[in-house]
Amino acid sequence: MAADTNIFTDKQTNNWFKACIALNLTKDGLTDFVVTELLNVQTIVGRSCGHCFIQNLIPCPTQDVCKKRKQNKCSFHNSQQPKSCHTCDKVKQNITLLHRFKGPSWANTKAELWAMDPWEIGKCYLPRDGYSSVSSVQESDFNGVVSIVLNCTHFQTCLSAACLSPPPPDKQCPLEKVRQIGRDVRHTADCKVTDADLQYFFLTLTTLLADPVRLLHDTSATEARIKLSDLQNDRLSLVDLGKMLKEANQTLTHAKEAGERFSEEAERTLKKGLNTLEAKIQAGKECLENKTQTSEQRIEKKTHSGELRLENKTEAGEQRIENKTQCGEQSIENKTQAGEQRIENKTQAGEQSIENKTQAGEQSIENKTQAGEQSITNKAQAGEQRIEKKTQAGEQSIENKTQAGEQIIENKTQAGEQSIENKAQAGEQSIAHKTHAGEQSIENKTQAGEQSIENKTQAGQQCIENKTQAGEQSIENKTQESINRINQAAIERELDEYERGVTDLLKRLVNHYRDTVCYVPLSTLDPSLNKHIQDVYATPKIRRMKIENDGRRTQQEKILTYKDCFYRGDHLCRRTYLQGEPGSGKTSFAAKLLDDWCNMHESLNESTKEQTAFVDVDTLHKFKFLFFISLRDSREQTHLTHMIRTQLIYKIYAEDEWESAYYLVLKIMRNVMYLVVQDGLDEWSGKEALPSMDGIPKDHCIVLTTSRPWKLADERIKNSQIDILLEVYGIIDSYGFTKRILRHLLDEAKDLNETVEQFQEFLWSRDLDLISSSPMLHTLVLCTWVDDMAESLTGSSRCELFTTLLENLCKKANPQIGFFDQYYPSPVNCFSRTKYVKPNMEHIDVIAKAAFSFLFSNEKETSLVFSDINLSAHLSESTKQFALHSGLISKRKSKKCYDNTSSFVHKTVQEFFAALHISNNTDVIDNVICEYLKSNRDSYLDISQVLIFLCGFNILAANKLSALMNLVEDGFDHDVFQSVILSGYREAVANKNTPIDLHLSHILYDDDEDLINIFALNTPRTRSLHVSYQSGLKFDLSACHKLERLKLEGDITVLPNALGSLKNLKYLTMDKGCKCEALDLSHCEHIESIELGEEVTLQPHSITYYKNIKCISIRSAYKELDLSKFENLNSISISKKVQVLPNQLIVHNNQELSVIWLYEFDFNRFDNKNMHTWCLLNGANPVLCADYTPVLTSIKEIILNDVTCSSTWLRSLLTTLFTLDHRVWCRLTCDITSFKYSKSLCTRASITTDLNNTCTFNASDESSGLWEILLGLSVKNLSIFQAHRFFGINMRHVSSLSRSLATLSQLETLRMHLHAYIDLQFPLSLNHVTVCFDALDPSELRQLVNKLSARTHSLKCRVEFVCAHFKDKKMKHLIPAEEYIPIQQELETMQHVDVERFRIYDWAPSTYQFSARDSVVDGDLVDEIVDNELYDSFIRHLMIYPMTDNRKIDGLSRIYNHIELYTSDGLCRTIYLTPHQGQFDVLSRISMRLKIKIQP
Repeated sequence: MAADTNIFTDKQTNNWFKACIALNLTKDGLTDFVVTELLNVQTIVGRSCGHCFIQNLIPCPTQDVCKKRKQNKCSFHNSQQPKSCHTCDKVKQNITLLHRFKGPSWANTKAELWAMDPWEIGKCYLPRDGYSSVSSVQESDFNGVVSIVLNCTHFQTCLSAACLSPPPPDKQCPLEKVRQIGRDVRHTADCKVTDADLQYFFLTLTTLLADPVRLLHDTSATEARIKLSDLQNDRLSLVDLGKMLKEANQTLTHAKEAGERFSEEAERTLKKGLNTLEAKIQAGKECLENKTQTSEQRIEKKTHSGELRLENKTEAGEQRIENKTQCGEQSIENKTQAGEQRIENKTQAGEQSIENKTQAGEQSIENKTQAGEQSITNKAQAGEQRIEKKTQAGEQSIENKTQAGEQIIENKTQAGEQSIENKAQAGEQSIAHKTHAGEQSIENKTQAGEQSIENKTQAGQQCIENKTQAGEQSIENKTQESINRINQAAIERELDEYERGVTDLLKRLVNHYRDTVCYVPLSTLDPSLNKHIQDVYATPKIRRMKIENDGRRTQQEKILTYKDCFYRGDHLCRRTYLQGEPGSGKTSFAAKLLDDWCNMHESLNESTKEQTAFVDVDTLHKFKFLFFISLRDSREQTHLTHMIRTQLIYKIYAEDEWESAYYLVLKIMRNVMYLVVQDGLDEWSGKEALPSMDGIPKDHCIVLTTSRPWKLADERIKNSQIDILLEVYGIIDSYGFTKRILRHLLDEAKDLNETVEQFQEFLWSRDLDLISSSPMLHTLVLCTWVDDMAESLTGSSRCELFTTLLENLCKKANPQIGFFDQYYPSPVNCFSRTKYVKPNMEHIDVIAKAAFSFLFSNEKETSLVFSDINLSAHLSESTKQFALHSGLISKRKSKKCYDNTSSFVHKTVQEFFAALHISNNTDVIDNVICEYLKSNRDSYLDISQVLIFLCGFNILAANKLSALMNLVEDGFDHDVFQSVILSGYREAVANKNTPIDLHLSHILYDDDEDLINIFALNTPRTRSLHVSYQSGLKFDLSACHKLERLKLEGDITVLPNALGSLKNLKYLTMDKGCKCEALDLSHCEHIESIELGEEVTLQPHSITYYKNIKCISIRSAYKELDLSKFENLNSISISKKVQVLPNQLIVHNNQELSVIWLYEFDFNRFDNKNMHTWCLLNGANPVLCADYTPVLTSIKEIILNDVTCSSTWLRSLLTTLFTLDHRVWCRLTCDITSFKYSKSLCTRASITTDLNNTCTFNASDESSGLWEILLGLSVKNLSIFQAHRFFGINMRHVSSLSRSLATLSQLETLRMHLHAYIDLQFPLSLNHVTVCFDALDPSELRQLVNKLSARTHSLKCRVEFVCAHFKDKKMKHLIPAEEYIPIQQELETMQHVDVERFRIYDWAPSTYQFSARDSVVDGDLVDEIVDNELYDSFIRHLMIYPMTDNRKIDGLSRIYNHIELYTSDGLCRTIYLTPHQGQFDVLSRISMRLKIKIQP
């Protein structure tokens, strides 16, 4: 709700009231900006010693500073007197140089705090009076903040020119106007401001806060601008208004205390406004409170009513769902049973019908067969009966007649017999015929009956078969339908089960993480006292690390978002590594990320905290699942999925669910995007460098791995395996972190803010401010301080710090008190003041031995996390209980009681105890550690913390161990080992241990005082020394007898005989400003490489007899260089100041001179001295090489810097290089004289020659002379590019290039990348041409096609190029793809041109692919890109590099137009690419194929 800012009845008084608030708002908006830039000012002025007071640095008397009192005593120098300090005087001088008016306010500042507090430097730029007690920018007023910006010239680089033009103290300067506004408001007599003046105030202040250089993007300035706008338009809330008015009143009070004069009217008006506003606020609060209570009651009633209605609705809904579910299940069951019964009935009916029909058929056939047989039998018997009767009757008649008239008819007997015989035969014959006919008729009838029965049987069977098949098909269909329904139901059920499983797993993981990982120990003093990560988390300092080409890793920009942790631009990277030293906050960051991910899925209001960094939790939406793996708990496992099984699945599922949950996780890994957090790579001891992820789909898996830096230096971890490398190095706000921790340690009765201030003062007083930058050590110091046991924290000694830790842990397990004395002396100095260590010393010794044994075990998998059995082998039961009760060792339970594991509370604690054991048992260095390093050569950095602790315990043992590690370190990363030795040295100094003799053979020298002392200790054993940019440095190398490599760079002066004692020196570099006159190298017998800059001269003949020398680089004058003396030379670099004797370089089998580097040579000189030198370097007689340029056959690189030569000489050089059987690279920074000009501008280019007369020109700055090199050259394959390949050459000498190309009679292939279209003459021999243009419009394409089609022989062409239609109509090139279509139509009208292809492709940014607009089939025509190398480099340029006008590139288009010329000469091909410096509207590519046929 906006407040009414009209507090006063008078409008102009209200305006003055708003102006007061506006000044405070502006000051708040500038505060963060000033704080940040003062840090930079602190860096610029340099680091003071930290011991000098301002009184020591200011001479007495000094005007405006010294104040004389009685007896002529200066009150300013009363406590301290002036003295000389070179370091602080230099800082004081730099502060003065940065003061615009050269008059710093010395009385305001405390010089002893310059090194630690940038504000104390900033106070030098405040007004002289009233600011000495102001302790921060936040406590300062508006006038102070603006004064710093005005008076310190550093702020000129942070503000636009408009802010300081005209420059101060001109009253028209905008900043001076801003300061004047403050004065006018504070010093007003009537507390009135006109409307016009008020609007002027708002405009001026807002303009300052919107300065485009820094403030426009500053968060605080942006908030201040918004509040100014709200104040101007009366949109401020009542509470904000009251707060700002109070701040304005406080500012007035502070200003008055500072002595600044304010009008009584201003004070009275402010108090009146404050009282009026307080009354309004109080009335508003009471009104709000009443309304709040009424609303709460209404909400409570409404909530109760709503809950009741929701509960009733829920119960009714559940009942209806239950009834519907039961009804549906019963209906499905009934229908299923009815269907099954119908199918069963149908089946039985079919079977019964088939059986009945079969039996009826069989019975019918049987009956018909029996009837036929019976009919045949009856007919046969009837015939026989009739014949029998007829025969008997005949016989009787004959017998009667014979008896009656035997005598009468004796003569007729034979005739009668004959007649009877005939009749009998006729009867028999008739009977036979009748019988046969009957049999035949019966047979026919039988067959017909059988056939009829057979037909009817088959018909019946077919009918039955059809009905059976129909029934079976119906049953099959019904069955398949049921199966399909069952399968579909099973699939849906499986999918539903998968979704439920995913939801269930997600919920289990979130609950598991919230119960475990999201809680972190408050301090190592008491691991059981854990708090939620949100309660104790402090934003870490994280920077992106860049891996340079030489392997170095350099810090880049700060990382403040999750997106920057996983993305490069818009590309999601698969492998991110977060490295940091012990206790720097790696695990806490991982826990915070995990908590944010959990809240994203199931948000908890109580876990949200206000933050300014890593607030983009939406980035984590990308990851459906997050699997957190503690690698120290999986030391014996090698595969990621096995770790997930044991650390997650076994803990969140019951045993009978393990397998199904494991398969669910594997399925999830194949289907969704997920994040794996691997914490503590350095604490994992697998045989491989990284845990295996074999079989895991890479497309869905993003991995974040935390580790100590030394682990990522493992050569097995390739740079290509690190997509993003980050480094965490402490916390941003240690003050806020302290406040968070103390909130959980203090009683509510104690004042939190006051306690925080007391602790900060304690840190300053004990020099512990640097140590507290580590979260782990910070909480350690804080907790010991709260426990009133911080008296022993007297310095920055790690041993002292961890002794305090040990003291506290011993007290927890055994509160008995005991002190070391002369009868029972302390084993190490830092134990001498303890009172809880001595009673537990027996346990401590045993634990120290166990820590050493585990840490230096060859079984790395048990060195940090060990089983209960292994621990019991080293510790007795009582010691084990002491270790567990004190918290030195933690024990973890698992599902199986016999598989418990233990580990020290932190690896650094184990290293502390291991160092203690070594200190008391120095023989283990030779007996154990020596053998350990022999078998684990790459583990010397793993024990670096042990060495640092040992330096604090026993310096003699540390000296011995460092010597051993120094031997092993040779060949590894020298920077890392030097930092270890430096830390050890400082630890020894902090514990006052002597004599210090830490070994370091490879030194990177700087002005660090401790490093200077280390070098002094190691001078006799130093093997390599690199000194860079040390002004006025003086040191003695006479004792460096073992020095093999010396590199001096920068403002360093070397005495001539300084290297006389370096008899083992092999590699010498003195360059980049290093000076020496008449350097003597006569004693460096083993020298192999010499690199000397322009300001280093040699004694005559000083490098004559070095047979081992392989590399010579001399930029200064040197006489009589005899090349014939060098037998193993492989690289030489000389300037024209070097005089070479006329002795040829001896070329023999052992010599492989491959690099020649020349400076300032002039091959156009009339005396030909430089040419003679060239011939001598290339093993040729100058007299015999007048007509050609000789080159050694072994040469691979030629570098010509600031050389003058002719194009003719370079052409001769290339002609010779074409005769070699390998590639040669030439880099030119030359003035090339040409035919047209006597001397051209400087040419910067590189030329590469290769086999088959192949030549490539990469030009940065081209000239006419450069292209004249090509005149008549016997090159066959020529490429011409811009040096970096991303842009085309802006050709300024077109005629020279065109003239040269026309003379290349042997040229077959040409590739070019030009900025714009140019008209070139191609030789007739050319077969292939590939040209890229940064811009090609349709008219230029038409011109090119016409030029090619006008050639005198047939050819086939393919052309490909990119086009775009820009959204910004002001762009010069507006080329939609459709504008090229008329060219196609024109070509199709030509009789001698066949257009085989014309197709437009559109670019899809989401897939990074082109897709055709029309589905045209080309048959055997393949969509081929002519030159992938050119195309890919151009694409990368458009995708990676931002344009100068800051317009975003949404994509890319490409027109493909490739012309092949079918002739006896070969094939011509051309590509054209157009650059796009604006936002694209249309992205296209056109593909064309043409045949041009010319009749003879």
